[in-house]
Amino acid sequence: MFDVDFFETGEVDDGAGGDGRTAGKPEEAAGQESEQRAEPAPVLRGKDAHAGNDAAMDGGCKADDGNALRALRIPELAIEPVGVAVKRTVTSTPAPTVRSIARSLGLSHTTVSDALRGKGRVDPATEDRIRKAAQEVGYKRNPLAAAVMSELRRSRGGTFRGVLAAVDIIEPDRRDPHGVFHQELLRGGRERASELGFKLEEFVLNAAAMTLPRLDGILKSRGIHGVLVLPSWYAPDWSALDWSHYAGVYTDTIIERPALHCVCCNHYRSMIGVLAQLAERGYRRPGFFVETGRDERTQHRFSAGFRSFQETRPGIEKIPMLMTPTKNQAEFAAWFRKHKPDVVLSHFTEVIDWMEACGARVPQTHGFVSLNLLYKTRACAGLDQQPKELGARAVELLIAQLQRNELGVPAWPTTTTVPARWVEGPTVRPQTRA
Repeated sequence: MFDVDFFETGEVDDGAGGDGRTAGKPEEAAGQESEQRAEPAPVLRGKDAHAGNDAAMDGGCKADDGNALRALRIPELAIEPVGVAVKRTVTSTPAPTVRSIARSLGLSHTTVSDALRGKGRVDPATEDRIRKAAQEVGYKRNPLAAAVMSELRRSRGGTFRGVLAAVDIIEPDRRDPHGVFHQELLRGGRERASELGFKLEEFVLNAAAMTLPRLDGILKSRGIHGVLVLPSWYAPDWSALDWSHYAGVYTDTIIERPALHCVCCNHYRSMIGVLAQLAERGYRRPGFFVETGRDERTQHRFSAGFRSFQETRPGIEKIPMLMTPTKNQAEFAAWFRKHKPDVVLSHFTEVIDWMEACGARVPQTHGFVSLNLLYKTRACAGLDQQPKELGARAVELLIAQLQRNELGVPAWPTTTTVPARWVEGPTVRPQTRA
């Protein structure tokens, strides 16, 4: 039996030495090498090809002078014995390196390295020549590998702990700018970074002590290329950083200056989920109270989920939402008495007191659900937006960018969402079991 395969090479592997010689008696192999290489395998065409093939089959494929059967070659095809491996030579071009560029230009690898890193110790004309040569051969510097080698040289071995930056900003007119949500983001990010061999350090931007240009200089001098941007209440602007040196992830719904990858809570899906929980417990008139700015920050995803559920869920009555610029008990009381919701969803647990002041008894007559349990001031049911998991996931995405050597503002920024987790509490009636 023979296998027919596309012809790739003229070498036959004997399964032992792999040197391309045909197998024969051991004492004859060396002496016949030159003769075998001088006699190329016959090329058979037309009728001769068929006759030659038939003869080989009928004659038991006899070997010539003790040699194993050579492959019978037909243009573009080769007939090979079953079980005889054919060497297939694969050639590849090695990736360009600092040393290969240095050899091609007749320069030292130190000069080339300094030029590509922008150290400023190389003549500008030489640096320009080096950068053009690197671009022509497709060289791309890996900052993560460079940081690893730099750390290993400094520490003389040991475990490398790459450094990531978590950057925050003080917003003077906002209460509690670095509250518990940011702390949980950092906690989850630090734990995950440590598991992956990195260290996450916090840098806080303010007008006096830490400006964006100063932060940019610190990050570059320390060789930090991964930047985790913490949430801002107002639209953030981190565009003054030289993002050609950094990979970045924003831990909130959207950032446009620059447009980075984002990781955030899935507010829409979380609202749909909590309303479904309440419907199963018999609530039919849910009401939603939120500050206007808070809903805008989530791109109206909480309110969109609420409206969608009202429109599509049979048996749910449409209570208008209460949106106010700030928390206001008088406005809430007027809304509550007029529309009579049987359960209220809000970020503020003081709403429970306002409901009770209007005659409600929670949970006997009315229910309450917190949309972010991190800010509760008393025990209640609600949503854990899982900031610790958000921080961990953001760090994973950031490290993955560094490992792929993806620096700069992404061409196609993505958003990764994590749904909030329902937490039972004493402010809603228990779920009835079937």
